Amino acid sequence: MTYAELEREFATWAQAQADMRAAIVVGSRARIDPPPDEWSDLDLIVFTTDMEKYAADRGWLDRFGPVTIAVLEHSRRGDAEWLIVYDNGFKFDVLLAPVVESGPIDTTPYDIVLVHGARVLFDKSDPANRLNLDVSVTAPLPTAAEFSEALNHTWLTALRAAKFIARGDLWRAKIACDSQLKAQLLTMLEWHTLAGDPQRRVWHDGRDIAQWADRRAVMALPGSFAAYNATDLRRALFTTLDLYRWLAIETAQRIGCAFPIATHQQVVHWLKSILPH
Repeated sequence: MTYAELEREFATWAQAQADMRAAIVVGSRARIDPPPDEWSDLDLIVFTTDMEKYAADRGWLDRFGPVTIAVLEHSRRGDAEWLIVYDNGFKFDVLLAPVVESGPIDTTPYDIVLVHGARVLFDKSDPANRLNLDVSVTAPLPTAAEFSEALNHTWLTALRAAKFIARGDLWRAKIACDSQLKAQLLTMLEWHTLAGDPQRRVWHDGRDIAQWADRRAVMALPGSFAAYNATDLRRALFTTLDLYRWLAIETAQRIGCAFPIATHQQVVHWLKSILPH
């Protein structure tokens, strides 16, 4: 079976279910720029009037092949999502979105996903309520308060990482430096890009970061990650913070905020006192 065949089999079955109103293909298999590759999974949003039934038992997914892995997750807004891997290695993610029996389907909660590529697999709505996938989402730039909050969180994370390094608590130091601090760096990279060009396509979770982030930052990223030892963690921590600093300064200038350089310098001073050469 191919992914195209899996998609067709699901569409044929789902359209026959009275409680499934529509389905949208999202992700790489809905895009042509860039097109899907051999690693692309099949991701669907299925609008159903009985989400609980399909979330309660995964048996309906067995009809498309022997299931090896099955995980059910729930979003903050209450949607259920099955993450399935079949015995041929195909991954099939199905988000179950609750809807009523008639009327327009509200796709607004999913616009952040739809804007990166989507196509209608089927839609049983009456003509007046057909799905509209013509969405445009512009990621908001931070307010002055949000920008300041981000800086403070980053400095706190850097200080926590330094203390872990100094204690020899390498696992938590690695998490702080190469997970938490990098997440904060990614946010600043996104803001930096959008502040320079609001129409730029910025992918979520750092996807294709080399295509949209500042080239100087992309070139510096390899050196911002650490090996599992105190010496390299110290180096990576200061490299990451230096990268974050100039990105934040340029972002602040572009959005009309202030970057508190004196505070940053004080934090660096504290870090060097915790982690002297």
